[in-house]
Amino acid sequence: MNDTTKKMIALAYEALRHSYSPYSHYQVGCCLLAENGKLYHGCNIENASYSTTLCAESSALGTMITDGAQHIKAVVIVNHLETACVPCGACRQRLAEFCDDDTRFLLCNKSEILNTFTLADLLPHRFNATTMKEKDN
Repeated sequence: MNDTTKKMIALAYEALRHSYSPYSHYQVGCCLLAENGKLYHGCNIENASYSTTLCAESSALGTMITDGAQHIKAVVIVNHLETACVPCGACRQRLAEFCDDDTRFLLCNKSEILNTFTLADLLPHRFNATTMKEKDN
């Protein structure tokens, strides 16, 4: 495991500690490596109205976009159970807007990578700008 991945895991766990998850008690942390080399992390933020809950991946993505970055090179996701935490469908689509098909998603615990997927593995028929252009014709 390289130093960048280790740092991403550490930042994802740091974010996880700030998770606001009083309803599910399922804490999630995420760290994104942007093309600019910066790391952006976030945690899940639940709400009594479940549909307004913010996933850790979306939290990190908002920070990245706010900082002016628009391309993701790698994604690390952790949870408090130390088992693989796969992003939900909505987060897969949100992240797909800023990823290439070969962007790596590392599902980790504190000391190791449990699973590695590409965006194409997780969302093989994603809706994207090319899809929009095809619909216009």
